[in-house]
Amino acid sequence: MRRYKLAIILPAFVCAWVLLTRGSSAYEEDNVFYMGGKPFGNSPGHFPFDDPMLPWDERVNDLVSRLKLEEITEQMARGGRTTYAPGIERLGIKPYPWGSECLRGDVDAGPATSFPQAIGLAATFSRRMMYAVSMATGLEVRAKYNNYSSHGYYGIHSSASCWSPVINIARDPRWGRNQETYGEDPFLSGELSIAYVKGLQGNHSRYVMANAGCKHYDAYGGPENIPVSRHQFNAKVTESDLRNTFLPAFKKCIQAGSYSIMCSYNSIVVLAYTIAEEYHETMRIRDIKQTKIDKTPLKEEEKGQDVRRSVNGVPACANKPLLGDILRGEWGFRGYVISDEGAIEDILNGHKYVDTREEAAAVAVLAGTNLEDGPSVKVPYFTAITDAVKQGKLNESVVREAVKPLFYTRMRLGLFDPPQMNPFSQLNVSKYVQCKEHRELAITSALKTFVLIKNQDNLLPVQRARSGKPLKKLAIVGPMSNNKWGIFGGYAPEPDPNYIYTPLRALSELADVVSYDPGCSKSETKCLTYDRKKIQTAVTGADLVVVCLGTGAEIENEGHDRSDITLPGHQLQLLQDATKYANGKPVVLLLFNGGPLDISWAIASPQVKVIMECFFPAQGTGQALYRMFLNEGQWSNPAGRLPMTWPTSLEEFPPITDYSMSNRTYRYYSTQPMLPFGYGLSYTTFEYLSLSVTPPRLQQDGILKVNVHLSNTGKIDGEEVVQLYVSWPSKALASTPNHQMIGFERIFIGSRETTTCSFYIPMEELRLWDETHHRYVLLQGEYILYAGGQQPHQRVSIQSNVLKATFSVTA
Repeated sequence: MRRYKLAIILPAFVCAWVLLTRGSSAYEEDNVFYMGGKPFGNSPGHFPFDDPMLPWDERVNDLVSRLKLEEITEQMARGGRTTYAPGIERLGIKPYPWGSECLRGDVDAGPATSFPQAIGLAATFSRRMMYAVSMATGLEVRAKYNNYSSHGYYGIHSSASCWSPVINIARDPRWGRNQETYGEDPFLSGELSIAYVKGLQGNHSRYVMANAGCKHYDAYGGPENIPVSRHQFNAKVTESDLRNTFLPAFKKCIQAGSYSIMCSYNSIVVLAYTIAEEYHETMRIRDIKQTKIDKTPLKEEEKGQDVRRSVNGVPACANKPLLGDILRGEWGFRGYVISDEGAIEDILNGHKYVDTREEAAAVAVLAGTNLEDGPSVKVPYFTAITDAVKQGKLNESVVREAVKPLFYTRMRLGLFDPPQMNPFSQLNVSKYVQCKEHRELAITSALKTFVLIKNQDNLLPVQRARSGKPLKKLAIVGPMSNNKWGIFGGYAPEPDPNYIYTPLRALSELADVVSYDPGCSKSETKCLTYDRKKIQTAVTGADLVVVCLGTGAEIENEGHDRSDITLPGHQLQLLQDATKYANGKPVVLLLFNGGPLDISWAIASPQVKVIMECFFPAQGTGQALYRMFLNEGQWSNPAGRLPMTWPTSLEEFPPITDYSMSNRTYRYYSTQPMLPFGYGLSYTTFEYLSLSVTPPRLQQDGILKVNVHLSNTGKIDGEEVVQLYVSWPSKALASTPNHQMIGFERIFIGSRETTTCSFYIPMEELRLWDETHHRYVLLQGEYILYAGGQQPHQRVSIQSNVLKATFSVTA
């Protein structure tokens, strides 16, 4: 038996090693992304805020004390992608653009390596992979910022400050932005957000490579446009759901050191318990409503009972309890809060929460918003801050404090220190953007996202022939077969087209003869126009038929929800026809999508031998699929796991506008799903041998040590995702989950080898919110811990066992 060690060498670290071993003199000018403009001007360098020997707070305070109110207003108003914070020439302060999209690579800022979509990265269940991808993203983002700013260009998405990651909970399969998230589980989302933040920001003790910005805070998870626009939507959330489901990932993001949080579009109503108590008066700040209280008199039958009332229906970017009390008060956040694009305008125009621009700016600043991402270049709403001060709706001292985190962040990026002090200022476009190491990482990360849903008769991996190619004739059909942009999903970087490998481009190497047809007109995933004859012609006589279906950004994306989870248009008919005309030959179904799809027909069909969930793997799609088909290379045995529950149907599913977690996600699901969270097959098999927990009894501040012994019992090397779940002693508290993930680790195990995976679980992870006393509590009693490659008690399960053990928590 060997003990597993958490060590892996990934290509992104090669680029990082080059960075750390290069001297500052190695920086070379590169005009490849030059887009015009002139450098702003040299800093006088005579002010205390320019002195790198002074403490950060002293430098920030000195700088802000020298600013005029009008200058502060412009700094806080110009955070959008279509504008930038202006320079202040009298102080030698250069302009700064505040927004880059960095979800899985540098988006809309010129060519960049495109890594798999976030939901796919979540399916890796790998902190190491997330860290590697975010580090590679940070290297490219910073290299491009260095290049842009050196030429005086501060345009769209040219920043070293990122609006990423998205850590909202994927609570509804219809939501258009599920693909941008890390799935439905708060623990998984939180752990992956830590890895992302640390990788993107770098590990320098003084400087930040590119600063993260976790979004969208909070209780934001649809709808986008069906049945109501997000710009007017009011999310009604119970206090326990807010605390147990929607907030935990954001807390971990803050603990990881994120410099920014983005507040969301929606208004939030928190439904709290009260025991027939009198509500406090509506809080007012300079005659502007800050909270809205439901003061409807209690009905006679409600008196003395637990009832839910609306405590605050407040736009997220004007929500002082969320931004002030929790974010800054409880969690100690010192960074800046930026609005989502247009969210400040929504305070007035969408939610009708205030009556004027000045009031909209005032309530947002008073709540804790520091920076506006406004779609209007000329008149963002925060340009009204100066007038709000003059009208008595804001104190100037509040505004001065609000701008400080912006300059603190820029200082930590090294923008006020001599460049030779900061290794990140030496990053060069030509050496890091789309470098060989990052292109290989794009393939490796895509491989690790694949979830094997079905592999009947062990069809995969395809056996290599002794000579020649493995197959005589291969048919590749479906709208995703050669859809160069459909395989990317939303918020995707645009790589050099030469680096884009579709399924058709790469899988064609498997056969001597390849026939292809998208079946749907122009490869559109909506598939409104379908040609059955072409599918029949393409698949007839093939040894293997690969069907590539899915959604793409035209079906599910920001601003676009789905009304159902069926395969779009005629795609199911295409699959059925391909199966029919294959004449008994095996069919492989490859799915490219963000949210769940109804694939019940394919699961039941004996001729559809393989189903592979690919999500949106981006530029390395085809190369990764080729390796996976042949099991070529160490990481080619699929080990991804579903980061979302796939329901059997939506008939009993709550409306997307219902924010109760009841019957949502595996934590509260009341029926057996089509495919459970954490599900995924492998080319090999695993057996869990033993599970031990120490100590068996813990105090409330204790740490539980867990050892899991398992073996690869198959003939093929592979990775396993060890999953830990816990169930509570009772359901005495509202929103106590059925069970919940509290640990995961993706590990490599050679064929016939045995290993040990260890976990250390602080009891803090087991706390639940007590709505009666408005605090987190740790229930006393006996807990059940489950360890395996899947959830416990699943009807749809993989061929491995789940072990369980118990431990107790005492007062």
